[in-house]
Formats: sequence, C-alpha cells, structure tokens
Amino acid sequence: MTVNIGINLRVMWPKTTGGMEHYIRQLIKGIINRTEHRVWLFLSASAYDTFEESPGKLTKIFLAEERYNEVMLRTIREADINLWFCPLMDLEPRVVLIPSVVNIPDVQHEYFPEYFSTSLLDSRRKQYLWAAKHSNAVLTLSEFSRQTIVDAYDIPREKVFAIPLDVGDMFDTVLPNHEYFRTESALKGAHYFLYPANAWPHKDHGTLIQAFATLLASHPGDNIKLVLTGVPDLGDGCLREMIESFQLCDKVLVLGHIKVEDLKALYMGAVALVFPSRFEGFGMPIVEALKTGCPIVSSDATCLPEVAGDAALYFRAGDSAALAAQMKQILGNADERMELVEKGKVIAQRYNWNRTVEETVRVFETIVDNGIPFNEFPKVSVITPSYNQGQFIKETIDSVLSQTYPNIEYVVVDGGSVDETVTILRSYGNKIRWISEKDSGQADAVNKGIRMTDGTIIGWLNSDDTYFPTAVEEAVRYLLAEENVGVVYGDGMHVEKNGKCISLYPAEEYNWGRLAENCFICQPAVFFRRDVIEQVGLLRQDLQMCMDYDLWIRLGKNIRFTYIPSLWATSRMYEENKTLGKRDQVYGEIMKTVYEHYRYVPLEWLYGYWHYRFQGKTPKVWKVISILHFSLKNWRRPNIVYPEIKQQLKKHLSFQTRTRIKKIYLKLKGRNN
Repeated sequence: MTVNIGINLRVMWPKTTGGMEHYIRQLIKGIINRTEHRVWLFLSASAYDTFEESPGKLTKIFLAEERYNEVMLRTIREADINLWFCPLMDLEPRVVLIPSVVNIPDVQHEYFPEYFSTSLLDSRRKQYLWAAKHSNAVLTLSEFSRQTIVDAYDIPREKVFAIPLDVGDMFDTVLPNHEYFRTESALKGAHYFLYPANAWPHKDHGTLIQAFATLLASHPGDNIKLVLTGVPDLGDGCLREMIESFQLCDKVLVLGHIKVEDLKALYMGAVALVFPSRFEGFGMPIVEALKTGCPIVSSDATCLPEVAGDAALYFRAGDSAALAAQMKQILGNADERMELVEKGKVIAQRYNWNRTVEETVRVFETIVDNGIPFNEFPKVSVITPSYNQGQFIKETIDSVLSQTYPNIEYVVVDGGSVDETVTILRSYGNKIRWISEKDSGQADAVNKGIRMTDGTIIGWLNSDDTYFPTAVEEAVRYLLAEENVGVVYGDGMHVEKNGKCISLYPAEEYNWGRLAENCFICQPAVFFRRDVIEQVGLLRQDLQMCMDYDLWIRLGKNIRFTYIPSLWATSRMYEENKTLGKRDQVYGEIMKTVYEHYRYVPLEWLYGYWHYRFQGKTPKVWKVISILHFSLKNWRRPNIVYPEIKQQLKKHLSFQTRTRIKKIYLKLKGRNN
C-alpha cells in the first residue's frame, strides 16, 4: 500500500526549532529513501529552498502568507493525499477529511504555566487540545510524554504513540581532533562540564551556576570550567548577572550556537554532560552524550531517567547542592566515569533513525488502512423541496451526490409533480431518499424534510439550484472548528435558466440590524446546526415568498452567523421562478415580515418596490425619500447633508411640503440616533 503523505511545515523556520527540525528532516529522508510512500511538503518561503524535490517521491508546495489553508485543502484533494501529518504540534487546517497525525513532543505548559506569557499559554492550550482531540493519532517522544498527554487532554492511551528519536549521523562517527578544545582553545588543560541548552526557564541554568560555584569552592586552584552552548551570549536576562555575582566570568565559557562537529568534540572531551532541566519531552543532549561516550549527570525530572537509564548519575531537579555533589563525585572518580560510558553504549543502541522511521510509518499505514468511518464525520442532511422542476432537478441532485464530503443524507420532498420529476427521482435508485405527495408549499416541504432526517447539520437546496463540489465539506469544516457558530453561509452565483453565470449574489458579513435592510444571505449557500432550528422553530408555513429570510432574522437574534467568502452554490434566476415572477407578492411579504421583527420597514425595501412598480422611472416623491434616506445615513456629517437637502427640497417641493417632510425627517433621525 502506497501512502500519499502531506506534511505541514508552514511554521518551520530553519535553525530555530532545534531537535525537532533535525527529526523532521531525518524522518522525511527515511520515508523517501526506505519506503514506497510519497511525500508532499507544504512550506513557507523561509524553508522552501532548504528541501530538494525528488521526482515521484517528494513534491514541494509553496504556501504564501495568505489563503494557505485553501492551498493545502485543494492540494490534498487534487494530489489524492490520504494521510495528513503535522509534526509541529498544531493540527492545521483544523479539520481535514482524511486521516491525520500530529506530533506533540511534550506538554510543559500544563506543568509550568509560569514559564509562558499569557497569550502564548492560551494559544498553546487551545492548539494542543484541538490537535490531541481531533487527530487520528498523536506521536510523541517518550512514555512519560505519552502519559502526560493522555492525562492532560483526556484522550485514549492507545491513540498516542511514543516513538523515540535519534541524533545526527555525526554522533555515530569518530572525530580524530576531539582533543582540540582541551589543547588549543580556552579550555586548554581544563577539566570541563558541558551543558548544551537554550536559556529557557525550564533549562534551569541558575541551579547549574550555583552548583558549579559550590564545586569550585571545594577544588580551589583546579582548572575546572563550565561550557555553555546554545546560549547566544551573556546578555540574556539574569544568567549574566548570576555568573558575575559568583565571580565565574573566567570559569564559564559561553560558545553560543556551534557546529555539530565542534559540539561532538566537546562531548568527547568533557568530564560529563550536566543536565539540570526541570522538564523534557525527550532530551536530545542525553542521547548525544550516550552516542559519544560522555558520562551524564542529570536531574531526575520527567522523562530523563527513562531516556538515560542507568547510564547517568541523578539528582533532584532544582537542588543545586545535590547537583554539586554529583559533579564532584564524577570529577574525582575515573572508574565510575568509564562504567557510565560502558552502560551508555548499550542504551545508545535503542536510538536509531531506522527504528524511528519504521515505527512512524507503521502508524501512518495503520491509520490509513483503518480509514475514518463515516460515522466519525457529522451527518449532513440536505433537503430539496420540489414541484414540477423536472428540467432542473437532475442537475441539482447530481451536485449533491458529487460532493467531496462523505457523510450526506439527501432527501427530496416533492409536492406531487406531474412533469418528469418523479421519473427522474426513481432513476437514482437507493442513492437518494424521496417522497412525492401534495403539500402546502415550499416551507411545508422543507419542514417535512427536516423532520425526516437526523443530521446534525442541515443544508437546504432548492430544485433549481446547485452546490459547488466542496460546499458541504467547507461548511462542515468551519462548523467543526468553530463550535460557537450556529449558521455558516458562503457566496452564491446567480445563473440564467441555461446555467450561464450572471453575477455574484451580493453577500455581506453578518449584521442583524443590516439584515432588516437587505437579505444578503444566499439561501442555497447556507448550512445550520439542527439544534439552532430546534431553538427557534421550523420554517413558517404561512410564508410562501420569504420563509428563508424570516428564518435568518429569527435565528440571528441569538445565534452566531459567519460568512465564508467562498463560492458554494448557484441560484437560478428566470421569469418563472418566484423571485422574478411574483415580485409584487415578494415585496409585500418581505415588508410585512421585516415590520413584524423590526417594527419598521427600511426605505431600501420601499424604494426597491416602487422602483419595480414604476419600471425604473422613479416618481418625484421617491426622489425626495431617497434624499432623506441619504441624509439619515450621513447625518453625522452635516456639512455634506444639510446643503444637499435644502437644495433638492427647494427644487422639487413647496415650502409647506418641505416643512412637513422636515418634521418626518427629524422624527426618523431621532429613531436612528
């Protein structure tokens, strides 16, 4: 079985993510060199050029700063990617409709929240929780991390896989010049301890500095030093002050970021690796020390005893006196150092990239082989009301059946058509459910459909409209990601009778007050949760023209709507349909409905109605009303409004009429203030 693996590296910045970057590169290298699987890398500009494409094995996809989610989702479909892997903690996009795996190295923020800013802590908690809950599998680096992830996010233990890492190939080779640092550098003739770590709070450099000062006090005159790598310089926070306060500036060598070859040489010449960290998901320096024959003095925190086994001397994390005692012991006992090195050689064999790649690929294959059962996707009920729409309904049905979303329950509720509709419905066999019986109109038919179905998400598609192929998938993805949103709507396209495009439906961001003036929601491009319609009731069957508009107004009073600027549906416009063929009734029902909800009728509807009645030749009175309307919308800018009003009113109306209109205007202005 060949797995097409998409790997999201959008937030990978080379040389800043430490061991995780090395892990990612080694894993990708292993997959393309040792398996038949294919890899697609999704990369931003920072990392794009650091990978090379391999025809038929590795493909690079560039992600711009904007609309990267769309690029990822489109490529997943077009390239037939069937496994989505996010190795950098965040499941992105938040909902993918293929099996997904995420790597979470540790959950340090849940144990030491004080080490994180409020904003970073909040984002990590949301990001990690979502990834753990919604991915099919979680990879981590140690059994300790596995258990803490299970405990923190209340997920099944069998969903989390502990797969240890290895270190760079350089640590498996012999360096002939490994004595350089003790013979030719500032470490000449010194016995030194090594700590390679960034100056993050959990790395606990403070405990190490205190312990080192205690050690030096017990060895006056000895050439003993401490080497720090990873720390950029001594200007980082309190570390510099602590070194100066203990008068250790000539005893602590800060090398910053160094080459791997130099780091290995440091390991090989050191008395021991000292590792005072308070929290680790794995601890790459421990494995580096094991591989290079460097003795280890480590804290007993988190996973470190699991990784180093009996090849280390341990002390209680945060206890500088205990650390100083262990450093003193290993410094003065060459036999014990050699014993630790020999034990380390055995333990080091646990860590190799072949194992990491094989175990990771096994998880990928298992997840893809098992697939995602349809019942894990929320069911979407799509309802089509129909009556004598035989000329269009096949196109409507086909647009639903061709959706990229897998779990759709489709029902056509026909009102007893006497054209070819029923014959067409029968031709689909068991692909759709349908009934054909007399009803009380469109609202009645939709309500029947809602009662006949049980999907948690509902779409309503009229029998002369169609969906674009990814409409349901995109709507579900958003509703899953935003649990507080009850209704989501996209863009619609007006089309002619023959399907030719006319124009985009004038959709807007949702605003309940603005909804009184204009129905900016395209009905076939709407999806809503079943529970929200249960809150407000089904469609009103006394309405025949604007039952959808009424529903949006009722829902919008308490339910959150979200507009997604993506093309989801077509809305057919032709003289025989209700929107164009019964304009008098449409306007009348709309204005009545708006008044019931808002207790006034906005001038937009009145003006639109009169414009329709007079076929575009607007009477003088409506010219005046339009002036008033303009002034109401701009009344906060009197220098623009009042001169315009005076000029236009004097041109068209008598003084008496102008006075009456002025009173109306002031009254309306007060209402809108």
